[in-house]
Amino acid sequence: MTSDDDSPLDYIQQMLTGGVVNTSALASKLAGALIAGHYGDKELELQLPLTIADQGDCWLVEGSRNKDRALEGTGHAIVKIKKSNGAILQFMIRAVMHVDPRAQAIVDAQPKVKDRNQR
Repeated sequence: MTSDDDSPLDYIQQMLTGGVVNTSALASKLAGALIAGHYGDKELELQLPLTIADQGDCWLVEGSRNKDRALEGTGHAIVKIKKSNGAILQFMIRAVMHVDPRAQAIVDAQPKVKDRNQR
C-alpha cells in the first residue's frame, strides 16, 4: 500500500484510477475551490494562474500572486493534495515581509545552527 493511513479500498482505488484526485486538472479545481471558499473569489482571481506539480503521491498547486516576493503583504497560495484520497496535506497563503537590511546583517552575522535532521 502507499502509506499506513490508506485503507485497502484506498489502495485499490489508487491502483485502478491513479487515486481520487487522479489528474492535475482536478487538483487545480479542488485547490481553486479551497482558495475561493476560504479567502474569496477575488483572492482566487489574484492567485491565477495556478501551477500544478506532480510530486508522486500528491499534487502541489501554487498560486502566482506575488510569487517573486517583490511586494510586502499577501503572497502566493500553496495547496498540497494527496492523490489517493484527496486529503489536503498543506493549505496556506504565504505572507511576504521584507527585512530591514540592518536587521538582516545582524541575522547573517550569527553562527549557523545545525539542522536537527542533518546528523
